[in-house]
Amino acid sequence: MEVIGRTHAPRVSTRSRTRYLASIAGKMLKMVQELLHRSQHLVDLYKRQQGPPFNRPGFAMPGLSLRGLPEVPRAEGNQREEAEDDEARLQAEHEAYRGLAHYLRLVLDDQRELNPSGQDLHQELAYFAVNVEGLAVNLGLLLRALGHEGPDGVHLGTGLTGASDWDKKRAGLVVCTRGVQWLRASEGDFSALVSRYN
Repeated sequence: MEVIGRTHAPRVSTRSRTRYLASIAGKMLKMVQELLHRSQHLVDLYKRQQGPPFNRPGFAMPGLSLRGLPEVPRAEGNQREEAEDDEARLQAEHEAYRGLAHYLRLVLDDQRELNPSGQDLHQELAYFAVNVEGLAVNLGLLLRALGHEGPDGVHLGTGLTGASDWDKKRAGLVVCTRGVQWLRASEGDFSALVSRYN
């Protein structure tokens, strides 16, 4: 995953800063769209690899709370609120992607144990873990460019819930589906940012 840049926004003119933010927002939008394009495949592959009842049509898991991986704060597809909420949304997404990268690694570890022959799933989980971590890093850089330092530390769980195979499979599905939800929400947010700064 490409890290966009490690410097603060240029301190020259408002126009230069706006162009800089438009460039970052555009690159972030492309990253989110690339991940979103592959995300449903990850969920479908995950369900197939777990066997019944996960691979049955229409199967849906109840929600599960994972520390550091918040629920999407609004219904998917809702219209964005006022522009001044941009930073609050980006902060929430930053926290979510940090948590998502952490939990994707745990899901990958669990799947290596539960489905040692599931190389396709392992590769997809590894791809998402690395790229979501890059997304979190770049979101942190964008927040700093906007003048916000971001959270010092998000307290993340050390493992998924429960020790049984069922609990691990259940938690893994929650992580994958919540990732899709955050990516959908972020696509709208970054599209709006690109429009705002262009």
